Amino acid sequence: MSLAEQASLFASHQQWIDTAGAAGVDAREVPRGKGLSGPDPDIIVLATPEMAELANWIVAFAFGLAASSFFPVLVLGIFSKRVGTVPAVCGMAVGISFTAIYIVATVFFGMERWDFGLFKNGINPQGIGALGAVLNVATTLVLTPLCSPPSDAVKRLVDSVREPEDAGAAVAIEASPEH
Repeated sequence: MSLAEQASLFASHQQWIDTAGAAGVDAREVPRGKGLSGPDPDIIVLATPEMAELANWIVAFAFGLAASSFFPVLVLGIFSKRVGTVPAVCGMAVGISFTAIYIVATVFFGMERWDFGLFKNGINPQGIGALGAVLNVATTLVLTPLCSPPSDAVKRLVDSVREPEDAGAAVAIEASPEH
């Protein structure tokens, strides 16, 4: 689609918005009709807070809390069938609590940023989720040997997630002829 076509389409779409659909064209449908995809959903998620002119501490909560709670447990769940429910939930609770407390304390209560003697200006609220993720992983791994393992049904579920659909069973690398 040329720049002139895009400009015309944008103008028509703006007219459609301004007239509540009485005139112009819903431009969202045009690229789809031409077999073009829309914007990448991941970019939309990342750009929405900035487009809405929200404060930075809102991008810190959203991504910091996700990084410190769900992400480590998902990764550990993929790579280890031994991690059970109790260690995973405890790790998530530690990671999300640590991150949330740090963000709230620095943003709303003026707590000084921690620097651990390594960072000149301290760790900002947007970056504390990385440390929360480390605490999540550490907590989960420390508790895993102390708690009961997942059931056989859960282990089979993890195996099924690891294998692509309709590809058959995974090949043991050690048994392959090329190895």
